[in-house]
Amino acid sequence: MNYGLYLHFPFCRKKCDYCDFFSIPLEPESSTVDLTGAYLKRLVSEIHERLPGFSDGSIDTIYFGGGTPSIMEPEDASAVIEAIKSTIDIHPGSEITLEINPEDVRREKLEGFSDAGINRMVLGVQSINDRHHKTIGRASRVCSPQVLEEFFGYGDISRCIDVIIGIPGQDERELSDELEILTGFRPDHISAYMLTVEDGTPLSVRLDTAGLDSFQREAFKTAISLLKKQGYSHYEISNFCLDGKFSRHNMKYWKHRPYIGIGPSSHSFYGGRRYRNDMPLEFYINSDKTELEVDERTSGQEMAEYIMMSIRLVGGISLNEMEDCLGDVMPGQCFERFVAMKERGLVEIINKDGACRIRLTEEGLFLADTVIYDTVEPLL
Repeated sequence: MNYGLYLHFPFCRKKCDYCDFFSIPLEPESSTVDLTGAYLKRLVSEIHERLPGFSDGSIDTIYFGGGTPSIMEPEDASAVIEAIKSTIDIHPGSEITLEINPEDVRREKLEGFSDAGINRMVLGVQSINDRHHKTIGRASRVCSPQVLEEFFGYGDISRCIDVIIGIPGQDERELSDELEILTGFRPDHISAYMLTVEDGTPLSVRLDTAGLDSFQREAFKTAISLLKKQGYSHYEISNFCLDGKFSRHNMKYWKHRPYIGIGPSSHSFYGGRRYRNDMPLEFYINSDKTELEVDERTSGQEMAEYIMMSIRLVGGISLNEMEDCLGDVMPGQCFERFVAMKERGLVEIINKDGACRIRLTEEGLFLADTVIYDTVEPLL
């Protein structure tokens, strides 16, 4: 069995206005080394504590997420990867990903991460337009042409980018120009996330969201059209890739495959059960045992979760694959709701060679949250 491994690095230099993830700003900077050093030492300890329990398989994807994991030094990443290797097999050709911010794009650091074993880097671009960058309250500096050239000019690694679309004040021409500049560098993978204004964030306090839905609908269509023309396959609601360069790690989430989360606020799924680490950061750092909460699911909730994740893929849900995975068929009341969604033009139901597949239309991709909630509601 192949597992994915997620490693959470919860620190960032400064929290972005739109972010509602668990992250801790490192202010003042003088505290950075001591706090991150203690955290990484504890992370390695958890690796040694937990991974020997998965000797029935190997790791084939590793993902350093956050926060801003590129705050780490390359030797820190190397120490973590070596700790993993000492406790469990890492499959040859594994995808090893690190999220990186523009401030950390320096040739010596890129080389160091690559030497440590990182073979896929995701640059948090978000926007190269200074005005839009300020609108969303992005804490990192704007990705300059020099940063982009440095990032894309280095070495034999897979280079990917994250961007935010549907920013108020961003017209179609500006969005197209940004995407054309970025696709000109030929990143292997592009995550184009619609701006979401989460309650309780600084962005929600200062941004007027009136009319945002219709504006974002057009931005979404513009992005899909342009990225397809540039040779990118649209394989998940927000994700596009060149041939075969999809995120192997994220596919584990979308395809109901096992993964192990390391660090506070991380989640795991293996043996048909879900776990989460709710330990407060200080308690985690000072403890010598990791405490996981079992996230119990009924069979109906498990099926709802399968539907919620799989329907995000542009290829949709294979009902045969779902039955093979869960040992159960989709309840008739859920299927009937998908039929109703088909009549509204939000999904397609394809029957071919005795197999049935349900997938979102382009309109359905934009309204995915509505489709998902309405169809799985009987299971919850």
